[in-house]
Amino acid sequence: MRGLLIIVAICACESDAKKVVSKTTSGCGKLQIECSETLKSLKNSDRAPLYAQELGRVCDSGDLSACSYLVPFLVEGSGVTPQPEKARELAEKACRESLPSSCNNYARLLAEGIGGSKNESKASELYQKSCEGRDVVGCFNLGLHYELGKGVEQDIDAAEALYSRSCLADVAPACLRAAEIALVKDEKGKAKGFFDRACSKNIESACSASQKICNQAPQLCSGKTQ
Repeated sequence: MRGLLIIVAICACESDAKKVVSKTTSGCGKLQIECSETLKSLKNSDRAPLYAQELGRVCDSGDLSACSYLVPFLVEGSGVTPQPEKARELAEKACRESLPSSCNNYARLLAEGIGGSKNESKASELYQKSCEGRDVVGCFNLGLHYELGKGVEQDIDAAEALYSRSCLADVAPACLRAAEIALVKDEKGKAKGFFDRACSKNIESACSASQKICNQAPQLCSGKTQ
């Protein structure tokens, strides 16, 4: 009887995994920021092996959205044995089919030399493609390359514009980077706006930074308790 219960439980978990993966891949084919959060929760779940298995099955059937989701599982070894070379192959294939999030995935692998040789210049091109496809995480990563001069000529203004775009789409790290650039330019009001947006996403360091600006320039924080 105990064995039967275990089998039933396993079947129920597999069925649940299929439903979750189906809902995720159909609703988040382009992996915008909220879908990235969904992916993070799947990878960190105790059912990660089942999710990875189901993503692999759907990917093998030709669903490139599932392939795109599977890439981080294979890179990080979430529920599966790490397979960086296969992850890179899948990301490249999906990127060729113009899935913005997959170009972001593939760019990251190229930028960090995961699963193959490192190529920051090509990574920057792919982040650009991803960003143009409205993947805001791709825009953020492209901003990092412009800020640091990785694979492209350094351009702080371009980086700030990309961070601002990503920040408005709720990519909290982009808000922090944009705020820091604004501070360097002595644009405290703009910096505070970016910090406040990051603070609204529960980034404590951003909340503290915003309050520090208020202490230094109370006129920017009218109506707030100092």
